[in-house]
Amino acid sequence: YVAGYSDDSFIRLLDFLSGRSIQIKASVWQQGRLIDSNHDYMVANTQELDTVWLPEDKIARHESLPIEIARGCIFRCSFCAYPLNGKKKFDYIRSAANLKQEFERNYESLGVTN
Repeated sequence: YVAGYSDDSFIRLLDFLSGRSIQIKASVWQQGRLIDSNHDYMVANTQELDTVWLPEDKIARHESLPIEIARGCIFRCSFCAYPLNGKKKFDYIRSAANLKQEFERNYESLGVTN
């Protein structure tokens, strides 16, 4: 199992399971149970997170790709247990330069304009 924000840990787990990597860092992996992403593969800089699409993703030129701009929620709804509730405005927002880089990479490598 992978728990937490698995931006990096899930990819590393797939590499490990497919034989592309011989090692995986995990709190309780030795017991075959859990990779705690927030502890073992913590993302240090949320302003520079991006999604890199690979050829095997089979992205077509006409597709619209998702772009994560920010994380968290500025509200504190009593019924919601999302861990990033109550963030301040402009916390965990990707930089404009990083967003531009992702848009350009998607266009240059995949021909995507949506």
